[in-house]
Amino acid sequence: MPLAQRSNASCHPKPKSPRTIALPVLASPSSVLAGSGGDRNAWSPGHTTIKHSRAGRWRALSLILIHVVFAIHIAQWLITGLTISPIEPSESMYTLRDGLVNAGFVFFILAIVSTLLFGRFFCGWGCHIVAVQDFCAWIMMRCGVKPKPFRSRLLMLVPVGLAIYMFAWPVIVREVMRPLLMDAQGKLPNWMGQIDPLPGVRGAFLVQDFWATFASWYVAIPFILVCAAVTVYFLGAKAFCTYGCPYGGIFGPVDLLAPGRIRVTDACEHCGHCTAVCTSNVRVHEEVRDYGMVVDPGCMKCMDCVSVCPNDALYIGLGMPAILAKVRPGAEDSAAQAKALKQARFDLTWPEEIVALGLFVILFLCYRGMLNQVPMLMAVAMGGLGAWAVLKSWRLLRDANLRVHGFILKQRGRLRPWGAAFMLATLVCVTIAGWSGYVRLTLARAQLAYQRIDTPVENVLRLDYEATSEETHRARAALELYRKGSPPGVSTAGPGGGVALFWPLTADERINIAYLHLIVGDFEMAERSLEEAVRVGHPTDSLVFQLGQIKQFRAQREASRRLTLGATEAEARKVFDDAQADITKTYQLALARHDHLFGVRAFLLGSRPPSDAAAIRTEWESALRRHPRSIEGHLAAASFLVSSHDAAAARAELDLAIAQRNPTPDQLLQAAQIAFSLPDAVRGAELAQRAADAGMKLPGPRAAAAQLLAHFGEPEKARALADRAVALAQADPQQGGRLSALLGAGHTLNGLGKPELGIPLIRQAMDLPWAGGWEQWRTGKTLIDGGMQFTQAGADAVGRQLIAEGVKLMEKGRDALPLATPIRHELAQVYVSVGKQPEALADMKLAAELAPSNWYLADQYAHLLEDSREVNEGARWHEIARQRARDAAPASH
Repeated sequence: MPLAQRSNASCHPKPKSPRTIALPVLASPSSVLAGSGGDRNAWSPGHTTIKHSRAGRWRALSLILIHVVFAIHIAQWLITGLTISPIEPSESMYTLRDGLVNAGFVFFILAIVSTLLFGRFFCGWGCHIVAVQDFCAWIMMRCGVKPKPFRSRLLMLVPVGLAIYMFAWPVIVREVMRPLLMDAQGKLPNWMGQIDPLPGVRGAFLVQDFWATFASWYVAIPFILVCAAVTVYFLGAKAFCTYGCPYGGIFGPVDLLAPGRIRVTDACEHCGHCTAVCTSNVRVHEEVRDYGMVVDPGCMKCMDCVSVCPNDALYIGLGMPAILAKVRPGAEDSAAQAKALKQARFDLTWPEEIVALGLFVILFLCYRGMLNQVPMLMAVAMGGLGAWAVLKSWRLLRDANLRVHGFILKQRGRLRPWGAAFMLATLVCVTIAGWSGYVRLTLARAQLAYQRIDTPVENVLRLDYEATSEETHRARAALELYRKGSPPGVSTAGPGGGVALFWPLTADERINIAYLHLIVGDFEMAERSLEEAVRVGHPTDSLVFQLGQIKQFRAQREASRRLTLGATEAEARKVFDDAQADITKTYQLALARHDHLFGVRAFLLGSRPPSDAAAIRTEWESALRRHPRSIEGHLAAASFLVSSHDAAAARAELDLAIAQRNPTPDQLLQAAQIAFSLPDAVRGAELAQRAADAGMKLPGPRAAAAQLLAHFGEPEKARALADRAVALAQADPQQGGRLSALLGAGHTLNGLGKPELGIPLIRQAMDLPWAGGWEQWRTGKTLIDGGMQFTQAGADAVGRQLIAEGVKLMEKGRDALPLATPIRHELAQVYVSVGKQPEALADMKLAAELAPSNWYLADQYAHLLEDSREVNEGARWHEIARQRARDAAPASH
């Protein structure tokens, strides 16, 4: 019974029997098939039945085994906690972006090479998405539904565009765009993403967090339903491969170069059985007739066509690649007619094609990242389906009759119930896309506004800091955008929240919001935002400690305000004590929620009395058993044991830390510092060298290692690493780490008593466009501190040289940021120490006037006036300070 007559048949499998398939979509003029075998033709009445594909069973077995291997891989990771990195082509992005050669990259290269030789065998026999699509198509066929392929010209370019975006774009940005578009801080425009120079290439074949780059199960299930079931039903059996697979965007063009192809012998009678069973929408019988082989790069070498050929005329063989294929002698007319028919089979006119591509791009951008969950490939499928639905809805309004998969949407100009339901569903999908696009655009604008504020957070958490009116305006504008893009009722982003229903702010967005609240002086909201970021995210120790710093700063600010108003030292101390208890409670809550915070654990255990040594050791051992391969955990334990004077146990933990795979340069530097503290200078120097080597081509790790070696009394090794860091930094003028490398090397040489070598490097660093006013000020402070240390040690000449250079840099920073009150305040203090009282008074006065609500700066200026014997003016500024303190809101906890 033809499938066309079985649309309402049961979904229960029938006993196996020869199949007869009606193919009205493949109707072909009789002239094309003249002399091709009469009743053997699949388009003629009374034709013979088409055989079942023997290859289909073997291919199904291959695809099932692929999923079995997946399950074994996951089970092995769950049991051992360490496994081979995901064997997934998308992992190649990390190789191209970060230089991490992983199993996915090797697998992708092998798949490309195999495609170059034998065509797209991998797609047909090894792709899990193809397996799911085929399974869905099989289920539909058993239910009497034959998915009709949707044919579009321009949408077939989407996989190529995705492949360029995923695999070529990072290289283009790093090697071409980065040198052209990098700003003064070494950053790229936000829409391009931040890509640093490739540090080198290293292996990353083993991972501990296997699932880190995969979606969670509650995203994976909708992903499979949308990318397989829904696309197969509405767009055809291999719709996702045709319109959404970025790997196909590479395999398709490579297939054109492959000598291995489906080819034909003279036994072919053009019966069309091969085309009838092809699920890749390839016109097999036409291509082998006209070219002697299949030239369509969409052919996935499923071998169904070879298997069902009644004359065994098709085979897989080596020969001329498709890109060099020529029309067979005598087949010119049929090839021209096939080409014309191919154009006629497309479902869209050229204007509709252009509209479809535009709709796809808009819907894809709207859907991608929706609810912080929808991954890129799922958004591709949703965008394609949405574009198809909108065009169908347009035809539903325009045409008198319209049918979709047997459902009559419109008949004789009257909209049927199914048509109304279809338009309503399309309207809902487009509305959701518009809502998602609005939220995404709003959050993107908020991110751009946030990036325009460049005051380092450590400078905001100072009593002498007050944001300028411009900074405050920018911060409030960014907060308003974050409010609009937040869920209703999320007060940390602003009163009432926004329109992002069921769309929570990410931890990174909450961190940004906390910083913006600090800028506008709302420390309580900043604290709450950061607490939420710690609660919902996967925080680092530094983030939790930063939350503690905000709480500590609020206490410091309140104590200073009370002292200005005449409170006693005891009252101020109570504010600090209350804050410390709150900070301890915060750390305990963070550790209870996030067991991986070993730095926080070390802080809390370090605050316990020595009498708890046995319990402390037991707790460390228990935590490390839960995280046996955590480098951070073993390093934190080693550092804690060093401070507890347990050198033997510290060495054991250090051994375990550096025995783990792929420690980062920062982790190796931390290990080196621990080794030096044991003390074990030989091992410390060895680990510092390993840290430098782990950085590969980056100069930063070598400069940091040089500073560490200089600090621990290894001047020759420090000098060698510093020289190498400078050479690497000079070799790449666009190097983002060039500033830190030159500064690190300069500070190392200064610390070794070689300012004649170090200062020129620091001057060179400060002349870079990366070096803004805050960096100049911070570097000047470092030089002054180093100069004072040399002066105290008796090396007056070196000390004076460093101090003089430091003052010049601080003045340069002040001139670059004339409204930055912390720079003027500290520069005034430096002027006092070097005997420049008039300059100190001038900068301190301007700092106090630039911050009209800051009582601390007013009080500091009053003291400086009193020290300069301007008692009356000092008293006036003391009163100004008290008035500002009275006007300020008290900090509540």
